Amino acid sequence: MTKMGLGKKNLGLVKEIKTIMTEIGIKMTIRQIYYQLVSKHIIENNINSYKNYNRIITKARKQGMIDPFEIVDTSKPLIKNPSWDNLTDFFEAVKKSYKKKVWTNQETYVEVWLEKDALRGIFKPITDIYDNYLAIGRGYQSYTNLIKAVSRFQQREDKEIHILYFGDFDPTGLDIPRNIKETIESFGVNFKFHKIAITKEQIEKYDIPPILTKKTDSRARKFISEHGDNAVELDALNPKVLRELIENSILEHLDKENFQETTKNEITDLEKIQKFIDSYGQRGDD
Repeated sequence: MTKMGLGKKNLGLVKEIKTIMTEIGIKMTIRQIYYQLVSKHIIENNINSYKNYNRIITKARKQGMIDPFEIVDTSKPLIKNPSWDNLTDFFEAVKKSYKKKVWTNQETYVEVWLEKDALRGIFKPITDIYDNYLAIGRGYQSYTNLIKAVSRFQQREDKEIHILYFGDFDPTGLDIPRNIKETIESFGVNFKFHKIAITKEQIEKYDIPPILTKKTDSRARKFISEHGDNAVELDALNPKVLRELIENSILEHLDKENFQETTKNEITDLEKIQKFIDSYGQRGDD
């Protein structure tokens, strides 16, 4: 045995984990790394395999074999109201948060909808760039959030509205789009719904190992009859592939020249904000 109880086989798994983290190049959750190991056929996709993997990666982090700060946990957010040491720091924070509205001058309006909160860290940097709403369901969207979407869409009825949806390939993941469409359409709102990922074609293309369908799901029998007893979670997609899918699906509906003009105006406004910060700092009013 080596490294405080980690045998040769487990050290090999730690090496694979570190390789995946280097290849992906972004901070991931424990679960995301697990699914990358599964998609590479390094470990099996079942509850016992996950528990063993979780034990090994935790021990490796405690021993410093894996940087513990390179793994994130989006399920337990740390909440605190913002605060600053002085007004100059506050103005700098305002500058960093300033963003021109992208879709005001677009002929289309695009929102990105996501089933899995664990993938927020992959989606948000991209939706921030293009100023999209990122609607995270953690499963089914609540009726409250759906009627809020109706209100947003009704304010943009002069535009072509698109929902770009990302969810699991399982009984619930395939039923959520039905629930979204039926609820919003019941208010007479016209919009286009696009299931971007994860699809059967993507599962085959990237050779992603499936898991058994949850038999407790009331929709399992119909799912199995149509697709077989093979479910795949969105997390199993390589994050690099997922990021490309997110960005490309947004760009498909974006007037790029208009976006570039908005970006130029944003830079001009930021320069004005910086001039104000500089002039304030010269007054020494902190």
